[in-house]
Order: sequence, then structure tokens, then C-alpha cells
Amino acid sequence: MEKLNVGFKAYRILVCCCLVFTFFVISYGAYTRLTESGLGCPDWPGCYGAIWVHSQDLIQINNLNDITFNEARIEMYHRYFAAFLGCLILILIFWNQFCRYHSLKLTYLLGMTLFFQVFLGKLTVTMLLKPAIIVSHFFGALCICICLVFILRALNLNKTNFTAFFKDKKITYFTSYLFLFLILLQMTLGVWVSSNYASMVCSSFPICEYPWWSMYDLNAFNPLTTSANQSYQFGVLNLEQRVTLHITHRFGAMILTIMMILYVFQIFNLGYRKFAVLVIFIFILQILLGINNILSFLNILNATLHNLVGVLLFVIVLYVHLKLRERCHENYI
Repeated sequence: MEKLNVGFKAYRILVCCCLVFTFFVISYGAYTRLTESGLGCPDWPGCYGAIWVHSQDLIQINNLNDITFNEARIEMYHRYFAAFLGCLILILIFWNQFCRYHSLKLTYLLGMTLFFQVFLGKLTVTMLLKPAIIVSHFFGALCICICLVFILRALNLNKTNFTAFFKDKKITYFTSYLFLFLILLQMTLGVWVSSNYASMVCSSFPICEYPWWSMYDLNAFNPLTTSANQSYQFGVLNLEQRVTLHITHRFGAMILTIMMILYVFQIFNLGYRKFAVLVIFIFILQILLGINNILSFLNILNATLHNLVGVLLFVIVLYVHLKLRERCHENYI
């Protein structure tokens, strides 16, 4: 029994490590995009045909200067980190296959998500930073986070059958569901804004210097937008469309703020006061980082933290949501 407990604790630590490292990989992915290093390596999975980017022969053969070499190094570091995370997740999957600490369905779903994410990483390069692929790639990373949170919650419940949560359709918290959906929508919109290079189109705050109400163009949200030059680096949308994306992201933050107040009020009254305070703190930090993105003219460190804190907020709200569903499930039974 003692050996079983040691193995269970070690497995839970590995899940936590995977979750934390996923945050890091997502943040580094944002940093890669913000430093214009997404196409630092024109091929995949290697870089100019090499696996190790520090080779001097690589620099000489391909005539790389300091800037292009630094971009290639950043891009390959992102691939190295992602590969290491993939190895950790595979260990997680095989470990649970033999020990059955929780439902195998969760690890199978995590495995499929991982392989799909690797495929999206390849498409990000081969399709030359197409915004729809970048958003899908981000969403895939977020799905890995979601799977890990579900696994972590299953371990904390110490149940082998976690599917009861999904089967009870009569239990619903509309506010919690809606808040999760709006956070996901706002993050997706943020990646869409960034991948279309619309983050700094409005440089004033709180009011955009352009007459956005007369420039609003719904074609900005068309994921099938094509590039005449084949590459999507530096964006292909016109000014009106970029202003549309930027201002929509601002309005999304306003709507999310109202929803956050309703959500925090609800969970505070249900007794989750520490989580309520944590959500308020993380949300305010996220808003301040978003404002500073504009005031600092998209400082890379600030923008990277803005990406990370958004994912962290989503994961915290998701974890609280699972605790709420557990409570409802127990009361319903």
C-alpha cells in the first residue's frame, strides 16, 4: 500500500510538472511569435536540414546573419521545449496505462491531442504562419492544459471513474460555463489579433485614434483569408480590418469584466472565497498587462506575460468549475 501511495504521489507530481511546463511552452510560443521567429526555420522538424541549431556549419552553409540565426535559434528552442513536453506526456500516458490511477479515456484523449498538436506545429511552418493555423495551434495547446487539469482533478478526487461528471447533464452552472466560454473566446480573439499583426494598430488608450465605427469590417474574422505573397508574416489584412480586430478585442475585455464580477460574486457566496480573490487578482493583472501592451508599444516581455496570464486564468476557472460540478453532483445524488 505504501509503494502504491508513493507511485500515486509521483504520478500526481508528474501531472503538475506537465501542466506547469505546458504554461512555459505556450509562453515561449508567444515569445517566438512576437520576435518574428516563427519562420526562423523554413523547414520542419529540423532547421535548414539540421537538428542542432548551434552548428557553425549551419551558419556558414546557409549564409545566416546574426538576426536570422537568432530567429532560427528561438524557433528551434521552442521545438526542443515542445518535444520535451511531449516526452513527459507520453510517460504520463504509459504510466497510467499500467497503473490505472484514473480513467484511461483522459490519457487517450491527451495522447490524441498531443499528436494533433505536433501536426499543427508542422502546418504553422509549412503554411507560412497562416493565422487560422496559429489559432488552432494555440487552441491545441490549451486542450492539452484542459486534459491535464481534468486528470489532476480526477487524482484529487481519488476516483478511477471520472466520467460521471460528463454523464450528468442535469447539472449546470450557467454563469461558470459562460465565463469559461468567454475567456476561451477572448483568448482565441487575442491570438487572432496578434497573428494578423493588429495589436498595435490603435496606439492610444482608452479610445482608438481611428473612427472604428465607420471602419468596422466583418471580413476581418474570415479564417479563409489568403495571401497574395504566400507568406502571412507581418499580416495581410488592410487597416480597416486590423482596426476591427483590435477594437473587438477591447470590447471583449469589457464584456469579460462584467462577466467576471457576476462569476466572482457567485463563487464567493458558495464558499470559494480564496478562489474568488485569486480570480480577481489574476483578472486585474491581465487587464493591466493588456493596457500596458498599448502604452509600451507591445513590449515583448509584457505581451508574453499577457498570453501566459490569460491561460492561467482559464485553467484556474476551469479547476473551480470542476469543483462546483463535483459539489452539485454530490448534492444531486
